Amino acid sequence: MDARDGGDGQVLPSSTLADFDDYDMDRLHPLTGPFHIEGVEPGDLIQVEILAVEPSDFAWSRVTPGGAGLMRDFVRDRLLVKWRLEDGVARSSDIPGVAIPGAPFVGTIGVAPARDRVRRIIARERALTEGGGFALAPSRKNAVPATRSAREEGLRTLPPREFGGNMDIKDVAAGSRVSFLANVPGALLSIGDLHFAQGDGESFGTAIEMSGVVEFTCRVRPGGDLTWKPRGPFVETSSRAAGRDRRRYLVTTGMSIEGADGNPYMDLNLATRNALNEMVAYLTAERGYEEAQAQCIVSVAGDLRINEVNNPPNPLVSVALPLDIFEGG
Repeated sequence: MDARDGGDGQVLPSSTLADFDDYDMDRLHPLTGPFHIEGVEPGDLIQVEILAVEPSDFAWSRVTPGGAGLMRDFVRDRLLVKWRLEDGVARSSDIPGVAIPGAPFVGTIGVAPARDRVRRIIARERALTEGGGFALAPSRKNAVPATRSAREEGLRTLPPREFGGNMDIKDVAAGSRVSFLANVPGALLSIGDLHFAQGDGESFGTAIEMSGVVEFTCRVRPGGDLTWKPRGPFVETSSRAAGRDRRRYLVTTGMSIEGADGNPYMDLNLATRNALNEMVAYLTAERGYEEAQAQCIVSVAGDLRINEVNNPPNPLVSVALPLDIFEGG
């Protein structure tokens, strides 16, 4: 599949900072899909294996005041960086003397929520904004498809949620597999927002944003066969994964979400607890350890990672557990 960059092609090699005066934030995260996965029913586990992420030859990054992420109050100047992608490295005359090695990955990927869940999420994000937090409300502008349900009820793509979305986990690269519980028949998988490289956190604005091509395949585990039903997406890397090192990891995720209706604003503590408790749930349900044993395993072998703090209202924290610690596989 082809994917547009996260800004929907608004930044070109000829673009300048002045062009950002007309930059349309409502065009963020154009996604390719949804893909209907034959035979999938709600409660099934969808395993999406990323086979390849092929970059274009141009990418961009930007820093600008007025954002809504964790570090918004510390950004005072504007900067547009246009990158040349060549031989697996990004270089730019806008930041001379820097060469960023490429590690292309999928920034936004997820399955469709059921309609009643959409309404509950809209309600909880409305309550969050009324309490002083920040979340983008549904908008008619640039809604795709331009149906009333999309314009009035369509969730915005800025934050990650329980069914995926703008997670910005750089482990979702070629050689890795990301899994979701299906909410609707066919799962309705969407993919986009490709990144050439990114630091964990994407702390001050964007990654190296690019368009490109993604090759992937899907497998399905029936819901009735699952011993562990994750509350959010999880990632499995392989020895050929392009993200970090060559160890195999299982990566659980956590966001600042409590149950179905609670959504404290940008709560990194809550996101961290959710990611840690999800890893404990995996170890007890899938590998048969007692809770205290599982907690000890996470303490001595699991790595906490802050994957993104720039997509309000939900930061994303993950726990990466190397699978080679388990003798016998």
